[in-house]
Amino acid sequence: MANDEIAEMPRPLPLESIGSDGRTQRTLSATPQERVALARRLELQELASFDAEMTIDRIPGGEILVRGRVVADVVQTCVVSLEPVPGHVDETFEVRYTTRPDDGPAELVIGPDEEFPPEPITGAVLDVGELAAQQLALALDPWPRLPDASIDDGLLRDPARDGPFAALAGLRPGQPKKGE
Repeated sequence: MANDEIAEMPRPLPLESIGSDGRTQRTLSATPQERVALARRLELQELASFDAEMTIDRIPGGEILVRGRVVADVVQTCVVSLEPVPGHVDETFEVRYTTRPDDGPAELVIGPDEEFPPEPITGAVLDVGELAAQQLALALDPWPRLPDASIDDGLLRDPARDGPFAALAGLRPGQPKKGE
């Protein structure tokens, strides 16, 4: 989220409140107004419920580890029929943050067996509400589809017949003209 945008579900957690000797627990529930705003942002037809639980630990090296779970009841739009698709999200997550200044490379390449580096925190606050909203966005079905939704075969196009150069194909010598 850009710095000039306002989070739909702000839950600021001062970094100084995260102790090194124990865990910080947070349980979040979105209000009806927050659910409407998040549904708009995530392009949902409805966000009927949204809750999150998190455990935040300070770990050696200036890092913060957040483990949690997001649970939500959503209604998305079917990519085929545009009808409502109800769904339930129940996902766990783990995110590492660092309070150290960014001294990493400008371009980061991560292999399949490598761990993602911690995300930098700028300022003295971690917005756990925004973190929960981001995790919900990652957990949503990117292509929601009703089980019985199908595309009418008459609507499918044949690229060879209907492509951008189909009209030019009839101008080639020896090719039948359209309608012949």
